[in-house]
Amino acid sequence: MDTYDAATSNQVDVSSERSLGLIGAILALLALIPKVGQLLGLIGFVLVLISLHGIGEKTGNKRPFSYYLRAFIIDFVGFIIVILLLIGAFAMGVHSFSGSSGGQMISSPLGGSNPVQIISYEQHEELTGAGIGLVIAAVILIVLVIILGAYYEKRAWEEMARLTKVKEFNDAAKFIWWGALTFIILVGIILLLIGAIYRILAFSNMPQRLNLGVATQQPPEQFDVEEFESW
Repeated sequence: MDTYDAATSNQVDVSSERSLGLIGAILALLALIPKVGQLLGLIGFVLVLISLHGIGEKTGNKRPFSYYLRAFIIDFVGFIIVILLLIGAFAMGVHSFSGSSGGQMISSPLGGSNPVQIISYEQHEELTGAGIGLVIAAVILIVLVIILGAYYEKRAWEEMARLTKVKEFNDAAKFIWWGALTFIILVGIILLLIGAIYRILAFSNMPQRLNLGVATQQPPEQFDVEEFESW
């Protein structure tokens, strides 16, 4: 009995955080649903963030929360900037021009034998050079945001794998990372979807109690180029 008490005294209950993370991971997967999907995805993102914050507070290892928060900020701010660029492209970079679409002959309202030709015009719109430049900048920014956000999310799940000893967190990290790198050739969308499923499985298999104690301290995080290339 004493051995059991000693073991449990070094552990903390994270069952509520596990449930929040599981619900958040499921909602994040539902982001693919048209119209309401974006809202569900945002709610899921926030629930996972709250879950990781609670786990960090209870175990003393706040690195998963820190990494995931960076990914959240990068994705959210990047999304806002992309929207603004696209609005700018079509609001400031579009010009209109008129073109003849033909006409018809009618009798002169003032009388006489000479008919009058009525010519109709159509309004056309096209992107200017500045508009095209803003669209290209938005596309490049989307790719960069996806890759950088996925990098920090990968680090978050790797830390969770070390903390919880749940293999699916590592699987989620790998698929999300490779999905972000190959997003531009569309196969990445499938990999990101698999990573999202592994994220659900990881929270589902996560134990309800985790060891108490701060993990070994590491130097301040920087973007690891060698690790980036190794993947």
